[in-house]
Amino acid sequence: PVRLIFENAKLGSLEDVLKSGKINNIQLQTKIVMDIACGMEFLHAQNPPIFHQDLRSGNVGLYSLSTNAKVCAKICNFGLGVYAGESVFNWKKTWQWMAPEVLVGNGDAKTQDLYAFGVTTYEVFAGAVPFFGVTWSNNKNLIQKVTQDGFGPSLDGLFLPEWIVVMMKRLWRLSIEKHS
Repeated sequence: PVRLIFENAKLGSLEDVLKSGKINNIQLQTKIVMDIACGMEFLHAQNPPIFHQDLRSGNVGLYSLSTNAKVCAKICNFGLGVYAGESVFNWKKTWQWMAPEVLVGNGDAKTQDLYAFGVTTYEVFAGAVPFFGVTWSNNKNLIQKVTQDGFGPSLDGLFLPEWIVVMMKRLWRLSIEKHS
């Protein structure tokens, strides 16, 4: 059996630190998102490419809350990771981070990672779980909006730089456009 050893993220998961409210300035939020983007770029650049498929705040370790740190955040928990060409895992427990085509039983691992990166970016800047309070089993209308219209988490009440909003919306729409 294959075994992986990961270093301990001294601050815990991004999810836990977001809940504590300690990530509350745009410079730190941007640094964390950029660290995650660099990690995804590294994985996707491997030969063959490696796709995480379960990117979300709970699977990002935090090492520092300083914008001057070399690295604040690292992607972890590769339990669902696959190489290019392998199938995408459909895990309804974390549907909020799943690309629309994965929600309806199809999938493209790279597009899934990019969509999840957009939703994780939302988590970092909103400080909230996407689609909070909605469960997979009780909201087919929301699922239809996500799968057919590229609907993403609500940006109402968030005051974000335009480039962040554009990036998130582009990542959420990417899978819809690719599979239309």
